[in-house]
Amino acid sequence: MDKYSQRNKGKLEKKSIRLFKGDAEFLDEFYPRAGHTIIIRILVRNFCKKLQENFNRKEIPDELRGLTLEGSGEGEPS
Repeated sequence: MDKYSQRNKGKLEKKSIRLFKGDAEFLDEFYPRAGHTIIIRILVRNFCKKLQENFNRKEIPDELRGLTLEGSGEGEPS
C-alpha cells in the first residue's frame, strides 16, 4: 500500500490530531510508502465501521468496551 493507491477513496475532511510523541515516526518506519496519515486514517475508518456495525446490532464487543477516554490506555490491564 502506498499513499498514491489511497487517492479517491472517499471525500476527506481536514482535522487536526495530537499524537503521542514518537507514534507518527514509528508508523512512518513501518509503513514508509504510506506514511502515518494514511495509516491513522485507515485505523480510524475501520474502527468507526466496526463500531457502527455493532451499534446497529445493539451490541458492543468487550474489546470496544475496554477503551478509555481518559488517556492512551497504556499501563491498563488488557
